[in-house]
Amino acid sequence: MGCRHLVELSSNDTGDHKRAREADADGPRSMLRPRGEVVGAQVVGVDRETGLALLKLQLDRPLPTLELGDAEDLRPGELLFVIRTLE
Repeated sequence: MGCRHLVELSSNDTGDHKRAREADADGPRSMLRPRGEVVGAQVVGVDRETGLALLKLQLDRPLPTLELGDAEDLRPGELLFVIRTLE
């Protein structure tokens, strides 16, 4: 489903919105995890402007996540991802 990163302890994931739009029409889908495991996924929302979809994964265990940091702790040269809303 493209590049995805979990950013909090939940069963939500991001993926490509075009595939998600197709999945919306056909019902629940599954996605391939890096280990080759297939898990169920339901489309929760789609943002066509950014090309992202929010998926709810159907798992009975927690997934590893990215730890969110504080901009005050950044040093020159460190990688930074900015996520914001347009509200």
